[in-house]
Amino acid sequence: MVTKEILGRDVTSKDVVLIAATWPEPTEWMEEIRKTHPGIQVSYFLINLDATEVYLMKGSHVPDELFKDVTIFVTMQYLPPPEAAPKLEICAILSAGINHVSDSELYKNTDIMITTSNGVHGPQIAEWVVGHVLAHTHRFRVLEQWQKEHRWGNNMGSFNGNPERDLVKQKIGIFSYGSIGRQIGRVSHALGMEVHAYTATPKPTPESREDHGYIVPGTGDQKGEFPVKWYSGLGKEKFHEFLQVGFDVIVLSVPLTDETLHLVGKEEFDIMKETGTKPFFVNISRGPIVVTSELEKSLREGVEKGGLRGAALDVVDPEPLPKDHTLWDAPNVPLRSHKHPSPPPSRARIIIPALLPLNRFLYPSPSTFLPHHHHHQPSDTSPIYATCFPSASSSILATTLSRRFFFRPSFAAARFRPIVGVSAGVATLLIHKHEQLPSRRSFNTSSQTALPSASPVPGFSSSQTLTEKLTRSNMSRHDKVVIIGSGPAAHTAAIYLARAELSPILYEGFMANGTAAGGQLTTTTDVENFPGFPSGIMGPELMDKMREQSIRFGTEIVTETVAKVDLSERPFKYWLEYSEEEPPRTADAIILATGASAKRLNLPGEEKYWQSGISACAVCDGAVPIFRKKPLAVIGGGDSAAEEALFLTKYGSKVYVLVRKDKLRASNIMAKRLSSHPKVEILYNTIATETKGDGDLLTSLTIEDTITGKSRDLQVNGLFYAIGHEPATSLVKTQMDVDAEGYVKTVPGTTETSVKGVFAAGDVQDKRYRQAITSAGSGCMAALECERLLAEEESHQDEAPIMVEVKKESNGVAPESKTTPLV
Repeated sequence: MVTKEILGRDVTSKDVVLIAATWPEPTEWMEEIRKTHPGIQVSYFLINLDATEVYLMKGSHVPDELFKDVTIFVTMQYLPPPEAAPKLEICAILSAGINHVSDSELYKNTDIMITTSNGVHGPQIAEWVVGHVLAHTHRFRVLEQWQKEHRWGNNMGSFNGNPERDLVKQKIGIFSYGSIGRQIGRVSHALGMEVHAYTATPKPTPESREDHGYIVPGTGDQKGEFPVKWYSGLGKEKFHEFLQVGFDVIVLSVPLTDETLHLVGKEEFDIMKETGTKPFFVNISRGPIVVTSELEKSLREGVEKGGLRGAALDVVDPEPLPKDHTLWDAPNVPLRSHKHPSPPPSRARIIIPALLPLNRFLYPSPSTFLPHHHHHQPSDTSPIYATCFPSASSSILATTLSRRFFFRPSFAAARFRPIVGVSAGVATLLIHKHEQLPSRRSFNTSSQTALPSASPVPGFSSSQTLTEKLTRSNMSRHDKVVIIGSGPAAHTAAIYLARAELSPILYEGFMANGTAAGGQLTTTTDVENFPGFPSGIMGPELMDKMREQSIRFGTEIVTETVAKVDLSERPFKYWLEYSEEEPPRTADAIILATGASAKRLNLPGEEKYWQSGISACAVCDGAVPIFRKKPLAVIGGGDSAAEEALFLTKYGSKVYVLVRKDKLRASNIMAKRLSSHPKVEILYNTIATETKGDGDLLTSLTIEDTITGKSRDLQVNGLFYAIGHEPATSLVKTQMDVDAEGYVKTVPGTTETSVKGVFAAGDVQDKRYRQAITSAGSGCMAALECERLLAEEESHQDEAPIMVEVKKESNGVAPESKTTPLV
């Protein structure tokens, strides 16, 4: 029994939310919430520990009995044991990251949603960053020491080789320019600095530079107006180009992924040294993204030897820093534990957004939670409330794990199932820890608020659980046109259909077919033959531009995978992944643009060393440390193999190309480039028969000469497949005509399939050309043919929709409806 001594009042059956924090309850805001929703009781528990102590300690900080009836728990560091919280469904973390709770049982072994309070930390972090730059530039630490020594004077000259100077016209490079980066940009701009912004995707227009994510009102750079120059790209090469600009201050603010692990090491500090600017280095990224030994080395070299003139580290590796660690004594670097935005009044600014998932799911109308202010016009007199109004685009979702990290996520990250929701202006990351767990809700990644406008939710009974409400809200939707896919064909179709005001919905999938949204082009480097880009364009950049254009015209994009379709009658039925047991969604027409996936040889040992030396994407994985300055092999003889081999020459010491026949299938220009490269050796009439390793990583490849039959071991540390693709037709191959290789058959000269109302575009039906431009062209065809079909049917529609039986024809001609067409 929880007593008044713990909570200050008795717990009743109305309790849903429990907040546990290391500061006293912000009573004004809590009482306002309780008054607004008397049916939902919010309880508060004060953890009598310093936030740092909570961060470092293991074990319980909140009595288990408090969790008996709790469905939503708001916390900083502590997650309860699963058995103590049988009704718990959401944990709202009072921070932007979740690294500190990722080892808890509740996080690892349950399907309870985890949300974060993104966007609330910006002002404090920005002040901390610029404050350290000012402190270093104006010798505040020296002045403090002089005062202790009772020393008078103002001529400090050059301290540790650093002359005193102001910040006007100094270049600050912010990598990357997200919510915190934009806060830093604003403050830096106010001090006269030249702000240079780096983002994963290009921002060529004023509209593309806007950020609709949550931001504390009156702060940040929501319109992207402060940078004097924007940079973008995927991979270390682009990062190195950014560093080569030569900044006076470099700020690192990227998420921790497999690819950003130790992102900044010797090579990167050497580049900074080569620029001659002797930059001040700031790291506010979480986790071991910077190699501490190399950072310390550059600091000790100092400006006299071209190293860093100083650093400010919000995060170090390891944490906590051991007392005997040499970094404590490195010059020009103050150390402290991670900056927590917990001083008043920021505490309420953290707690209020953390509570918004409750409002988001139980009370969809913004006005029901925060009365007195229209959600698009927050009152200047209520700054805390103003922070809570919806302004965020839920595109931040997939930014997290599925597509918009600085680097393309590795397949290791695919076990996470991120779903993005916008909680009344605060974009939150909802993570399912295991693939087998059900997806409770998918969210639109294109709408500006993604918030329903009515309250209460129709069809919800008071007896439904929160999980039921989350699930129910996403059922039984009907659309005129559904596009399945995420490549050039899908987005071209989406652009044409959206312009025709057919409101298409595009399911881009989450790692569908083992590929990130964007399809094969996300694994391509320079695209030199797509019209409109005379200097070429990076594949991922091209796909991001297409995606932005789709959204601009009104396409609704959902980062969920369609797992099953029923084409037996119209409207067609379909189900999302992990939701196959739920009622289906329906559509009048479907455009299938699922593309094709890379083939594998399934060699002995391949499964053991897959992603541990073996990959099907050189662009994705070629730059990782295990491949650098090592011999590598590519299997294949076409343009893709040539392109991947040439790409790998940037990193490998030597690249072998294994070609089954006695000549390359690649185009003349690519074959010439490949054969003339000094790092490339082409092995004709050669096949691979086995992969070998040391138990952890690939070390060699057994190859066989197809003429002599002789075998030998080729010492390589990386193997990359470039042997073609397999059409992604598993969804439909038993319901429509496909050829012997699995490609969808279409009526010659059209994108019509053997099922009326289903159109196929892109590589799923094209085994001959397989080019981005032809895929885009077929996407246009599919959209125009789909639009024509729906227009014809609409002209004959009755008042009520009529189910239409659809029969599969074997002659490749779309059948005629036997009854009145559906609406």
